Amino acid sequence: MAQTAAAHSGLRGRKQSEPIRIGYLLGTRRLDLMVEYFLPGQTLVTQAQEVWSDGELGSFACQILDEASGAVLAACTLSAFSPHTPAHEPGLRDADSSDARPKGR
Repeated sequence: MAQTAAAHSGLRGRKQSEPIRIGYLLGTRRLDLMVEYFLPGQTLVTQAQEVWSDGELGSFACQILDEASGAVLAACTLSAFSPHTPAHEPGLRDADSSDARPKGR
């Protein structure tokens, strides 16, 4: 569900010609599991709807559904943080920077 929320945010940013930003899952307020496990071969559909956002912090209502029946199998509300200018973290580089390219020996 968090990946679906991230894809939603990335597509929205792309539509507005903004760069894709790193995002952090902060947690979930509520997680409802309607099944103990998913069935082998079961096709799942994930949905994420933005509930609110201030541009960096956001909340998403998410669901996992069974594609065949439409039954809701899991649901949650999750919170995420996607800073406009992320702090430097070891190992993270701008994909457009020359540092991100492999160096020859």
